[in-house]
Amino acid sequence: MNPRTELRTFLQGDRPDPVVFSDGDDLIEKGILDSLRFREFIHLIEALSGMAIDVENLNIDDFRSIDRIVTTFFPATDPHREHVTSSSLSHF
Repeated sequence: MNPRTELRTFLQGDRPDPVVFSDGDDLIEKGILDSLRFREFIHLIEALSGMAIDVENLNIDDFRSIDRIVTTFFPATDPHREHVTSSSLSHF
C-alpha cells in the first residue's frame, strides 16, 4: 500500500460510519485527527517513512492534511512534488 492509503485507513479506524474527507482537508479542524490518536498517528508515520519525528520540535501544520503529511514525510512518493532535472537548472 502507498502512504496515502495507509494514513486514510488509520484515520477511518474502527468508526461505525465512514468518514468522508479529501487529501487536502484539514484533519484537525474537521475532528478526523484528535489529540487522543495523534501520538499513535505519529508512530504510524514514523513506521511508514522510516524516519523519527521529534515531537518536541514538530510543526503541527505538517499534520493538517494527508497532502501536507505526504509532502513532508514521503517526498519521494508525492506526485505533486516539483522534480528538479538537470535541464531545469540550465539557466544557472
